[in-house]
Amino acid sequence: MSKIILHFENINVHNFTKDNTLCFVNGKYYERSKRESSGFEEWLRNLNGFYSIVLLDSFKRLNDECFEAENIYIAVDRIRSKPLFYSEYENKLYVSDSVEWLRKKLKINHISQLSKDEFLLTGFVTGNDSLFEGIKQLQAGQYLLFNENINIYNYYLYEHSEPKVIDDNDLLTNELDKVCDIIIKRAIEYSNNRQIVIPLSGGYDSRLIATKLKQHNYTNIVTFTYGLPNNNESNFSKQVAKSLGLKWLFVEYNSESFVKELLSSDLLNSYELFASNAVSIPHIQDFYSIKKLLENKLIDSNAVIMPGHSADFVAGSHIPLELYQNNHRKEVIDYIIENHYLLNPTLKLTNDLYDKLLLQISKNNSLNNIEIANEFEKWDWQERQAKFIANSVRVYDYFKLDWWMPFWDVDFLEFWQKIPFILRKDHEFYVDYVKKIYNKVSHSEINLGNANDKDKFFIKTFLRNTINNIFKNKPECLKIIEKIKNKVFKALNKVNKNDLTYILFIKSEFRDFYIKNYKKNISINGILALYYINLLERTLNND
Repeated sequence: MSKIILHFENINVHNFTKDNTLCFVNGKYYERSKRESSGFEEWLRNLNGFYSIVLLDSFKRLNDECFEAENIYIAVDRIRSKPLFYSEYENKLYVSDSVEWLRKKLKINHISQLSKDEFLLTGFVTGNDSLFEGIKQLQAGQYLLFNENINIYNYYLYEHSEPKVIDDNDLLTNELDKVCDIIIKRAIEYSNNRQIVIPLSGGYDSRLIATKLKQHNYTNIVTFTYGLPNNNESNFSKQVAKSLGLKWLFVEYNSESFVKELLSSDLLNSYELFASNAVSIPHIQDFYSIKKLLENKLIDSNAVIMPGHSADFVAGSHIPLELYQNNHRKEVIDYIIENHYLLNPTLKLTNDLYDKLLLQISKNNSLNNIEIANEFEKWDWQERQAKFIANSVRVYDYFKLDWWMPFWDVDFLEFWQKIPFILRKDHEFYVDYVKKIYNKVSHSEINLGNANDKDKFFIKTFLRNTINNIFKNKPECLKIIEKIKNKVFKALNKVNKNDLTYILFIKSEFRDFYIKNYKKNISINGILALYYINLLERTLNND
């Protein structure tokens, strides 16, 4: 028999027993088919939704938090939306949704230098590690079996299969529309007539959610955006909401009072420790807007927040153009380093970090275009999407709000996993679909586009088209030129003055800290990573 010490900070975790098996569920899952599963892994593959699970086989309860079981299983969903952390100590498995609880329970106070170096470069800790020595995390699509020893398995991997025959675009568009109907109906079922709140940006993903909800006649909808007055995102957002007949709210970030309010209390520091869980940069962009919307009773306390994460990624927007050529695995590794280990140029990638990254990419040196794109997207999904993008829902958890992410629904994933790469390139097929369905539902013929591209649209389009036309038959040149283009794009996107992080630093007592580090060419997220590490070290010193 194996022992587990189990603690959930989330008080909404429920449990059930069946045939001497005890199961704890944090979140909500749906069984896709009603057939009996032959084992835990097959059962996980049959689940849809957002959850973490602890299952104790042939269990015996020793006290409120301690159990014995023949087999102990812990699992997270396909996007790690409800993280679980664990540590093995004195032949017991300690499991929690809170790193802070584990750290205090086991008196762990040592920050891993390797994880710290990585966090400052990427904004998150890769693999199963956390910032603390001895505390691990489950990654997206993984489960752990503890039976005297720890074994970790992937029950799901974000991989694509290239179809032998490519269907007609119209047929695929109709199939995509049916899939979107399915996932929105499921989101509506989950919401159960509660208010749905959409963080409506100027992009395509949240627009698609709003459009489909409108098409399915869901009426209890509020949309919102935030930032500086008259910013591009809010202008697009307002136009979309108006065209769909949806309520639209704007939370202004251009006031000294909101900066003073956030920084005059321990609220923001408390949130950062909660949201990061010693793994990723806390998402603070939505923090003030959600706080004010609740305080002013502009959204319901039992509302379901429905963000657009991460349809563009699933639809192929992150596949780099140069990785469509036949390449060596080293090209994938180099691309990841150049594009994701760059928050702090004053730090160098250590040999230990490089070796860690090597273990995360296929050992097969010779990869074709499909395999190499798969390798990059798998890394992006399990690392950046799960730990940085999807983890932003922690802001809703912090304010005790419910949420749902339609574009991480299994039916949506499975559709795109069989779509040919040629249609996922630059996610053009997806963007085409969103434009058509939005124009149809809103009765608009305006090509609204994406707010993020508006200011830089012409230069980016010119660069992209010129590169593709001149070098399309010269892959060796394309790789070099593509890297130059990426650097130009990064320069265009360097400062977003609508970003809450920027506003907080530039209008507060942290101004000097911000300016000193920004002059070192450290990005805003890099500065936020430095600030979080500083906060964590101060917290440890105060213990």
